[in-house]
Amino acid sequence: MRAIALLAFALLVPIPAQADTIYSYVGDTFRDVSGVYTLADRITGSFTVRDGFTPMQIPGGADWLPGLLSYSFTDDHQVLTDANSTPFLIRLYISTLGTGAWSINVGGLNGGIRTLHDSDRVDSAILGADHGVNFCTNVCNDGSHVGTWTVTTVPEPSTLVLLAAGLIGAGAISWRQRRTMAP
Repeated sequence: MRAIALLAFALLVPIPAQADTIYSYVGDTFRDVSGVYTLADRITGSFTVRDGFTPMQIPGGADWLPGLLSYSFTDDHQVLTDANSTPFLIRLYISTLGTGAWSINVGGLNGGIRTLHDSDRVDSAILGADHGVNFCTNVCNDGSHVGTWTVTTVPEPSTLVLLAAGLIGAGAISWRQRRTMAP
């Protein structure tokens, strides 16, 4: 019984949690469109970086590509992922104006998606090898329609298993103690 109690206690002791970080983006609807795109289309997507990743410093910012585990971005007509496209730039910058800036560019054989923010916001997408007939962009110079980023950490399964085992062990000990104390 003491061995079970020690095991349960050891599993409940806080251990450094391992977690990947997911950065999700939802852009504003497009303002200038052609071809298959409509004014209701927008860029959405996310990218995941590995646990403990620290961006590589570059002049004016940081390069996030070395820690990239996966990504998926869409413009409502194409979906570009780490399996079917090439990330040629995922970087966050410190702008000269002192505010955060980012630039994410993903390209495939027949199109590309780009979102960036420095002093102005630009979301754009190109679909088709012609790089012009099917085109959309969202440019907002007044800052009133910026995209939104959310950041989520996802614990590794092993961390969740250890936590569950600790809770089950503590529950079992409590149940056993109550059962032995009952008249």
